[in-house]
Parts: sequence; structure tokens; C-alpha cells
Amino acid sequence: MRQNLAGVGIAFIVLLGLGLFYVLFVTDESAADVIIAPTGESVEGDWAVERSSVEAGSDEILTDGFNQTFAGYRVSILGPVAEAVGRTTEVAGGISIRDNEVSTDIAIATDKFFSDFELQDATFSDVLNVDEHPVATFRLARPLRLDPDMLQVKARTTGTLELAGVTKEVVVNLEAQLLTDPTMLAEFSDSSKVIQVVISAEINFEEFGLTGASRNDIIVPDSGNIEALINFVPAE
Repeated sequence: MRQNLAGVGIAFIVLLGLGLFYVLFVTDESAADVIIAPTGESVEGDWAVERSSVEAGSDEILTDGFNQTFAGYRVSILGPVAEAVGRTTEVAGGISIRDNEVSTDIAIATDKFFSDFELQDATFSDVLNVDEHPVATFRLARPLRLDPDMLQVKARTTGTLELAGVTKEVVVNLEAQLLTDPTMLAEFSDSSKVIQVVISAEINFEEFGLTGASRNDIIVPDSGNIEALINFVPAE
């Protein structure tokens, strides 16, 4: 049963690879980004977003532990509950790894965000004007440098986000791992090798012209968090 509640948020996606169950970390925002090249595994080449087998409008994509590709938002709202969450599995694009550098180009269908609440979905679609801007895109501001000697890393990087017709630079935190365990992969992927990336970031809505207004009697918040999990597989 879908309830009424509202909120608005944003989401988009991005990036990279590393070794089996290795997690990447660079905390200095001004420092060059560092990503791991997994021991014994080549990650050179093109990697494409692996589309989820679950439809964007399924309740399954809202569950904790969902490990197929998705992008979504998590925002505080003024309403029946304190937090609104919405997600979509409609993510496309990929990453390219050449000469120890990573570039990316990701697209998210903002008109396909789904939650448990009809009013929340209507609010989000209205505020983002998805009829005119149904897709958000994200690209790295600069290529990420690979460091094959790093085993554990967290990456904090910047990129260009186009959302609701407005383009701004944003800061993104990410964790990544190269998955090759066939038993694990069989649970959610058809590939024998997956670069799985977990993304989080706080977005200032005002920078995208999304604050100072209300929709469906809900006040648009000043900021919100994005959350995403993207599986990349070798491009054909």
C-alpha cells in the first residue's frame, strides 16, 4: 500500500574500481584522487553500467542490502516522517580506464525515481521539472589517477552534475571493490567480474534552484544526500 508523504531529493552516479573487497580512501579534498588497481586483475579498458534486473517501480529497490545498480536520494522533510527515500534502477553509462587514469560518464533517469509514497514521487517530479529534464548526468571534473600500490583507499572527488537543467560542480565520496567470487556474483550479476561502487554525497539544492518553494504543501529542503550503488561490467 502506498501512503501519502512528501519530500524531494536528487541522485546521480559515478565511478571506479579496486581489489577484491578492497575499499578506497582519500580524505583530503584538495589531494589528487587515488584508486586501486587490483592485485592480479587487470581493470584496463571500458566498463559499462550493469542494468538491474529489477524494474524501477519495484518495492525491492528500496530494501536495505539491495545490491543491483540503483541511484537515489535521502532527505529530511517536514511531513509525517522525518526522512524521505527514493530510488531508481534506470542508470546508464560507464567508466573508462586507460594508462592508470579513470574517466566516467553517467546518466540517471530522474523521471523514474520511486518511493513508497505517491505524494513524495509527485513532489520530486514537480520540483525537478522532469517533463523537461528527465535525465541527470555526471562526469568527473578530471580523470582519477590509479595507484597500483594502494590496497585500501577512500576517494573524495569532484565532478560536474547536470540536474533539472542546471550544471554545477559537486563533491562525491565513494567506496569501490572488484568482485570476482562466482558464488557472490551469482546472486545479482551475470558477469564473472564486477567493479561495484558505492556513492554518497550531500547536495545543496539551492545551487540547483530547488529551494525557497513548496510543492504539494511540502517545503523543499535546503540540502539532501544522494546514495547510489553502481555495478560496472566489462563493456562488450
